[in-house]
Amino acid sequence: MSFSKVRIVLALLCAVSVFLFPWWVTLITAFALCVRYRAWEIVPIALAFDFMWLPSLSLSWGGLPLATLTAFALLIIFEPLRRELLTGSALPR
Repeated sequence: MSFSKVRIVLALLCAVSVFLFPWWVTLITAFALCVRYRAWEIVPIALAFDFMWLPSLSLSWGGLPLATLTAFALLIIFEPLRRELLTGSALPR
């Protein structure tokens, strides 16, 4: 697993945005990480987001860990797209 500077910067921005920026910055950076990389680091970031914001959202959403579920969905949804378009392994030879 190779880490590029862009991946490290995006992951750090995503982690910092949980605490300092609005929720949509976290979503955009997690989206960018999942589109380009197999970014399992967004799962602990999403857990931190849920632990930080879940108590305030528990009355309206029933206490579901929405950020963690969204992180898993992003990882699963973008895996075939990333494999086909970015690595070219699905292309016929």
